[in-house]
Amino acid sequence: MPLPAPENGLVISYSYLWRNEYNTGKVEGLKNRPCAMVLVVENTNGEQIVTVAAITLFIDYLETHKDEIDALSIFFNEPHRRREITYAMINELLTRLKTDKPRLSPLRVWKAYSLLDNYSGIDPSSQLTVLVALIRCVCQIDETLVNHEDTVRRNFQNWIMTHHAGNTEKFSPEQMAWLQMIRDHIASSIHIERDDLEMSPFDGKGGLAKMYQLFGSNMDNMFNELDQALAA
Repeated sequence: MPLPAPENGLVISYSYLWRNEYNTGKVEGLKNRPCAMVLVVENTNGEQIVTVAAITLFIDYLETHKDEIDALSIFFNEPHRRREITYAMINELLTRLKTDKPRLSPLRVWKAYSLLDNYSGIDPSSQLTVLVALIRCVCQIDETLVNHEDTVRRNFQNWIMTHHAGNTEKFSPEQMAWLQMIRDHIASSIHIERDDLEMSPFDGKGGLAKMYQLFGSNMDNMFNELDQALAA
């Protein structure tokens, strides 16, 4: 089979075999995954300089540090606890990645994965949500690349439908507006805490006191339930 002509952004895929799969006796990966990307530039003489950049460096980095970085430890070893992952955990991982492997920018890796998966959706709006989406794909939580913000919105819609199906009392328009603000915060910041309700955009709407006024004594239960449901 002839090799394709070098093209900027061309992704080379390979059936990557995970260590845990190898330990169970498997000898071949379950699906093709991006391993390298072709980068093509021209020098001053008009000659093409072709570089093959290994994408598996990103996978290797996650694998190497999965027992020492809290977010990775949960994703790889205890995925049922991923609802406990906080903004600070993901930010710590991003900071480590930038320091240890500055060339492994989540946005660059996202571009490679999106080319391989023929992703045609909207790109994530922040490096944090890009990183979460990539980890979910690497850990096979998602079979294909999925924008984290889309995952949060889908989970939110399912949560609302489940709540309305089991309760005669529906959320009011003002309550829905607050729930949607919480949804958007989780979509961009991974997680939400009570203190976040005293910051923008919640403070401009009355903050924690207003949320208590809207949801009453059930506020904390509803708040925690929503945070866990959207982070699933």
